[in-house]
Amino acid sequence: MKNLYVTLVALLVTLGATAQVDTIRNNTGGNATWTSGTAYYLDGYVFVEDGDTLTIEAGTVIRGLQNPTSGSQQGNDTTVDDASALIVARGGYIIAEGTAANPIIFTSDKDADLNSITDVTPFEQNLWGGIIVLGSAGTNTDPIEQQIEGIPSFETRAVYGGTQNDDNSGILKYISIRHGGSLLGQDNEINGLTLGGVGSGTLIDFVEVFSNQDDGFEWFGGTVNNYHLISAFCGDDAYDWDQGFRGKGQFWFAIQRVDAGGEGGEFDGGTSPEDGTPFATPQIVNATFIGRGPDKGNRTLRIRDNSGGFFHNNIFADFGRGVEIEIRDGATEFTVKRAREGQLAFKNNIFWNVNATGTSDDAFIGAAVNFKTRVNGVDVPAQIADSTAAVAEAKAVGDSIYAAGNNAYANPNFVSVDSVSRLPDANQSLDPRSFAGIATTDLDAGVYDSTFFTAVGYKGAFDTNGSNYWLTDWTALDLYGFLSPTTVANDNRIDFELNAFPNPTNGLVKVTANNLKAANVTVIAYDATGRRIVLKEVPTIAGTLNAEVDFTAQAPGMYYITLEQDGILGTMKVEVE
Repeated sequence: MKNLYVTLVALLVTLGATAQVDTIRNNTGGNATWTSGTAYYLDGYVFVEDGDTLTIEAGTVIRGLQNPTSGSQQGNDTTVDDASALIVARGGYIIAEGTAANPIIFTSDKDADLNSITDVTPFEQNLWGGIIVLGSAGTNTDPIEQQIEGIPSFETRAVYGGTQNDDNSGILKYISIRHGGSLLGQDNEINGLTLGGVGSGTLIDFVEVFSNQDDGFEWFGGTVNNYHLISAFCGDDAYDWDQGFRGKGQFWFAIQRVDAGGEGGEFDGGTSPEDGTPFATPQIVNATFIGRGPDKGNRTLRIRDNSGGFFHNNIFADFGRGVEIEIRDGATEFTVKRAREGQLAFKNNIFWNVNATGTSDDAFIGAAVNFKTRVNGVDVPAQIADSTAAVAEAKAVGDSIYAAGNNAYANPNFVSVDSVSRLPDANQSLDPRSFAGIATTDLDAGVYDSTFFTAVGYKGAFDTNGSNYWLTDWTALDLYGFLSPTTVANDNRIDFELNAFPNPTNGLVKVTANNLKAANVTVIAYDATGRRIVLKEVPTIAGTLNAEVDFTAQAPGMYYITLEQDGILGTMKVEVE
């Protein structure tokens, strides 16, 4: 069932009715429940404080003020907050559990009508802050308690870190976080979702960060596990970890604009000290990362500051440089050493177009740090021979990782991913699923022995046969029209394209599809709330469908037409004027 992300609030606004409005300042006021029938506005930093629980119903919309009016207390002075953000303090608890049909949406107050794609255009950023969750799980940083970035240092509720690695901060499920990342100063923005010292008792599943000014997701230490994450069109890195993050992740997706974005992943091990333990050793399985293109300079992944990690059955495509691993002069612990000691590994991944040469030679690159001296205050390459040798050594280690892990440099055959699909006109041409072949062979099956990971028969974040295509329905990617309506069939070919015209319409819509089986097709039409308004069986003639759906009696708005044949679904939006 499709859903246009229209909550009751947006529907009431569209129809001219008056919805309840609640502006939240400073904190949630103890235990609180936010309901889908109320329009919520965050005015400045809003905390779920230690001991409090915030419950957010499915379908609720929360908007952050672009220009907050409330402030934080410093001594006897109150200063206006720089941004609006929701912060779950250490000891606080959030239960925000949406559904695919009724996601929980965080966006800007500028985004007044969620049924509109023009009041906030797709790539607008920096319109509010983001979501920050803080817990008591461990980091590898001294002191053990840290202040989260993006929040003033005097704010005592912004502390994270501790010794409870199984700490539970709550549930975030089917959450879409849009147009945030307030720029507070040089190198000081708020990420879409920031997780500081969050423990493994917390559930993070089906979370999208769309068009954020800074990183999509960033972990500061902690052990939280993460399913089904989307980082789309963010201004900096898609994913970022630091301070000894040790969680697991499966089904991650990253897509960058052709004209903006940092690394696919910036993965740091430690900050102060860099050789702090425990080392950062997350496991990332079944991810699909798509970059800005091989003619751009951004790295596929940048692994540094003594980070390790384990990467299995992933797809990395369209980056300007490969995976960079770091070696440091004068350090006893660094990323290359993590690789030598088996704490950094890449197994059964696909790389494609991750460098300008178009070959596997540069799937990994080395980086040398601190191989310099200063003469009269100026950096000079006095140890250039050592630096060159260090880069070569780091690259050799990367090449050995690539060879030992049965990785492949091969075309993953995405259904439809090109530069057009990442430009503002959003022409429904993005489909990051892979055809069969390389994406379903040479899997690292052993990684699925872990009870956390779901065993699947493909590489990347999406099933090659069209099932488990979890990008649709609840995401801004779908709302703004980036996703292709094309369905991938079980025989791993594009089985049919669904067309509906005229669109927009004020009456009859002709529905056509080709290359179907010579059998009946179920044609279903839904309104924006998911209510079925048409259901009929239509025969095909020589595998071609010609049908009509009558919207004459329907009110203006957005509707959906879905075809079903042998479990294969194709869906298209139709606007009724």
